[in-house]
Amino acid sequence: MTSPSERRRSSREDFSVPEIGVLYYLEKAPSSASVSTHQWFPYFIDILNKNQTGVLVCSGKPLEARTTVYLEIYSRRDKSWSAYQGRVLWSEADGKKTGYYRLGLDLQPREQQSG
Repeated sequence: MTSPSERRRSSREDFSVPEIGVLYYLEKAPSSASVSTHQWFPYFIDILNKNQTGVLVCSGKPLEARTTVYLEIYSRRDKSWSAYQGRVLWSEADGKKTGYYRLGLDLQPREQQSG
């Protein structure tokens, strides 16, 4: 019996999987009361590139410039999460993916809270 790799007619292509992250943004919470309340909403995003102070992400949700955000990025290499805080610098529709947006984020590492 032949193995699947021996029966395969073409070689497999390795995909460059983007890093993932969870972006938290503050938005008015749906409420039946007349009191205006805000809460943090999580949203999964793809990390496209990053440097010391900023990150370019792809999101299915546009956010306005100056929106305060928290971002947690998962590192496959280290198998750990890193936390950042900052704001949206700019947002624009992704020219290649309909319904997606590119967000430029200005971020700083979030300080660890001592217990």
